[in-house]
Amino acid sequence: MPSPHESKPIEEARTTPGPPHPAHDAARDAAMRAIVELVPHFPELPPSRPQTDHLDALDAAFAHAIYESVLRRWLTLRCVVGSRLRQPFESLDPPVQAALLAGAAQMLLLDKVPVHAAVDTSVNWAKQNANPKAGALVNAVLRGVGRLMLERVPEWSNRQDEIPLSSGEALRLAEPILPFDPAERVAAATSHRTALVRRWAERFEPRKARLWAHHGLVAAPTLINARHASDLDEPLLIRHEDPFHRVFTGTRAQLSELLSRRQDLFVQDAAAARAVDSVMKLSPRLIVDACAGQGTKTRQLALTFPNARILATDVDEQRLITLRASVGKNVQVVRPEALDGLCAGKADLVLLDVPCSNSGVMARRLEARYRFDRAQLERLTAIQRDILALGERWCAPDGRILYSTCSLEPEENTDQVATMCAYGWRIETECFCAPTGQPGEPPTRYRDGAFSAVLRRS
Repeated sequence: MPSPHESKPIEEARTTPGPPHPAHDAARDAAMRAIVELVPHFPELPPSRPQTDHLDALDAAFAHAIYESVLRRWLTLRCVVGSRLRQPFESLDPPVQAALLAGAAQMLLLDKVPVHAAVDTSVNWAKQNANPKAGALVNAVLRGVGRLMLERVPEWSNRQDEIPLSSGEALRLAEPILPFDPAERVAAATSHRTALVRRWAERFEPRKARLWAHHGLVAAPTLINARHASDLDEPLLIRHEDPFHRVFTGTRAQLSELLSRRQDLFVQDAAAARAVDSVMKLSPRLIVDACAGQGTKTRQLALTFPNARILATDVDEQRLITLRASVGKNVQVVRPEALDGLCAGKADLVLLDVPCSNSGVMARRLEARYRFDRAQLERLTAIQRDILALGERWCAPDGRILYSTCSLEPEENTDQVATMCAYGWRIETECFCAPTGQPGEPPTRYRDGAFSAVLRRS
């Protein structure tokens, strides 16, 4: 057995062609059917999941693993597969793209998946869902991908012949197929848009750009905000580096059961919690949560300020329905147009958890890494300025605005705050949380990226 510091060769048996492999074929089919629905929309990927109701638990988990691996590493897989093609990947029929992405994901990213099973199922699926000739192309390309795979090495060093893995290791390739340019190489290796990695390198530094992109390979754990918990003797919770958070280690059903009987616990990342924590010493009587979304920060506000009256709203009608079903007794859910009449110039605290690029939570929101571009950023910053203007209208003369994002971008964070300061506001507190937790590190180290600032009139 190799030591942790030695290379691990890819077993020859994994790349040896074999007979059709019926095990998990239904799971692979479910994954590829979901992936083929995404192909025409890339990079604007819609929310979607594989249909797995007809599968047993093991196959359903395998289908979701394939699907999530493709979603998380779309650009990496496209780079590897593209190196074996004689035509642009995007010119292929959607079923062929789906078969190649799913097959390559199993071969490169998933443990203990026989290569021949991944190849054979992808070939047969392409024949059935595209055309008979497509099978030959998929077979040739995936066999070529198999020949690229040399060995696993202990860590990723950003070489042109390495693919970083979620375990913290890297897959060494037989050829240097990744781009020569450092930003392009990090982007391809971690499946982020080059423009995003390049702007991180320019606005922060190249080391941070690489760390943040690498962070995006982590399967984000479920974190529980336990600040207001009276008792933490729960077997499925383990201590997080943040003293007021725990990592949940059970199943989705067990999480539902825990949250249904423990109103003092709720799901929230440690970085996201810091915005409301930054004002917990205040004593507001009237609070406005103007972008309440699914109600996570609304619930945090209700627990932090049980004697306050909280008005929560969102522009999305479905979210208002969710809010009404989940908020506490001191929360009143209202439509956005009602706020002027209820709280204009009266709110002691206005929480503006604004829509943003999600660049701090790309390990959780996998589609966000493909949507990011200059046009999106300009559209979002305009929306944020409009929301800040509304917050000014609702805020009492001696009240405070709590502005927060899950973005790393200065245009959405410090630039917006600086604009407010130019119009008569001052910063009381400001907090920037960089994402932490790298592939291979324990989930107790994980944290999203986030920004918040408390503003008060000068």
